[in-house]
Amino acid sequence: MRINRLIYALGIGCTLCACSTQDDPKVQEEQDFTKSNKYVTVSIVTPNDGTRADDDYPFDDGDAKEYDVNSVAFFFYDNNNNCIDTELKTAKDITMDDNGSENPAVTVIGTVEIELAANRAYRNVIAVINPNSSLFDSNNKLKTLSKTDILNHYANYSGSKTTQVEGVEKGNFTMSNSVYVDDADYTGTGGTSYVAVPITSHNIYTKEKNEVLTEELKAERAAKAINIYVERVCAKVTATAPEFKTFFIEDTGDSDVLKVITKSGEEATLKISATLKGIGLSVTSKNATLLKNIDGLSFDFDGATTGITGFKWNDYGHKRSYWENTLGTKKSEEGGGYNYYTWKEYSEKNTLTSYVNPNTEDETIFDGIEADHTTKLLVAAQLKYTLNGETKNLDLVRFSGGYWMADYLKYYAATRAYDNIANIDFTKLEGVTTENVETVKTAVEAVTKDFLETNISLTSKGASDDKVKAYLAKLVFDSNKLNLGLTDTALKTAVEKKVKEEIEETLKDITDRQIQYWKDGMTYFYLPIRHEGFTGLIGGKNGKYLNGVVRNHMYNITISKIWGLGTPVNDPEKPIDPERPEDAPDSYMTAKIHVLKWRVVSNDMILH
Repeated sequence: MRINRLIYALGIGCTLCACSTQDDPKVQEEQDFTKSNKYVTVSIVTPNDGTRADDDYPFDDGDAKEYDVNSVAFFFYDNNNNCIDTELKTAKDITMDDNGSENPAVTVIGTVEIELAANRAYRNVIAVINPNSSLFDSNNKLKTLSKTDILNHYANYSGSKTTQVEGVEKGNFTMSNSVYVDDADYTGTGGTSYVAVPITSHNIYTKEKNEVLTEELKAERAAKAINIYVERVCAKVTATAPEFKTFFIEDTGDSDVLKVITKSGEEATLKISATLKGIGLSVTSKNATLLKNIDGLSFDFDGATTGITGFKWNDYGHKRSYWENTLGTKKSEEGGGYNYYTWKEYSEKNTLTSYVNPNTEDETIFDGIEADHTTKLLVAAQLKYTLNGETKNLDLVRFSGGYWMADYLKYYAATRAYDNIANIDFTKLEGVTTENVETVKTAVEAVTKDFLETNISLTSKGASDDKVKAYLAKLVFDSNKLNLGLTDTALKTAVEKKVKEEIEETLKDITDRQIQYWKDGMTYFYLPIRHEGFTGLIGGKNGKYLNGVVRNHMYNITISKIWGLGTPVNDPEKPIDPERPEDAPDSYMTAKIHVLKWRVVSNDMILH
């Protein structure tokens, strides 16, 4: 196979090219596939968005690196979905042309002429721009993937997960055929997914030996061209966080003070402030399918029940779609899984540009922010307080319906444990007699309140990899520090064991009442990214929205407001699965999300 010339369209927007009948998957004319000297011309373009006004449905060309091309791979199939040919061309084979520059939504337009081999029935084709390593074998040749294999093929298209900022380098933005349904109306439960572009006899032509390519001949072959609409596999999220120049505890925006019980046991009114630690994403999909999966999606989002109305996610006329199935909750060997980050990993900056794999795994509609598997924007911050002119990190707990300084909770726990130890009836303990009971009591008197307070600490509740209610903490006692100094080894072991049990039981009783712990003021605010604001999508009934990130969309997020104390963090190296504390006062982050072209989704969010 030879590719004589490749000029292509890789605008980040959507072309305004008219769709001809040869693009329709229902048209399958017969070919004479036995002969040689046959060619097709392929135009690679971004999906059509018709005549919609950019002001109403904004698009964005993105950065130059996001449409740079290193290579193009073609996979050709017969009617049995067998891969009968592949071809890879690199940048040096590509000739650019700006014939589409009059279209503001397209950066360049071009074509590729492909010589077809004899005795092969070329029925359809899939193009992949900048194919990643997963599509190559050990000899660096394109894999021969059946239609089933390529539809199930997945990889990470967002960049490596080494830090919170995931990046894709120039020329590595993978794009593949745009996928949509061949049903032009919005009734029923969907039609046949249109994935590969058909090749019909209309597209195939022969060439004369030593022919002269006249303008008339160019126009004739251009009319036979196959249009392959492509879209990026990843999505893009941009966001800016506020600098917390002002910070309010309540939504009224008139209070930055908090009543807290201090170590002295007295209530004090503290002036609270916050500083930004970083901004980033959480619950991002580890992988994505190379081609969009829309199998089984319903056209009906049941607006009467959900409050989501007019969301026409399939756009047959313009060869694209705005929703998909993703891999998140599948088994790891099937490409599933999510990325979570620690508080420490959120880099110290107030802007974010991140490329992510699509994630719509929570399926349809969710109430407020309680969408477990939805990709979320997260702002990490640190709370501070000012008292008597001195500003410090706010080491705070929420316990028993109020706010306490963490030192006071430890003092409270030490006092409770001390009183319970004093009430131990040692005469019932094995090894304690009337002769040595006073010695035992004297030894136990060494366990003072100060000793207990010094050796009681707050730590994260649960295992280090446990993300469930990660904001909860537990009280623990360093039992290695307990040494009663009794000379009788057996007696010493029995008495210390009883004292430890009493301390641990006391701490457990307090811990079971739930301790929410902002260690050194560490906190975060979050909100799921909403897929809204275009294609007639209207949400918000009863607090319900359509959450998710879809490939080839840019989610441009502006955070307009943050208030409240956020979700506590007690271990900066523990992965965060964003959640709100139970029975806690409201906190909010408000942001506005815009989906651009890259199709841009704008979110205006309040973080709490």
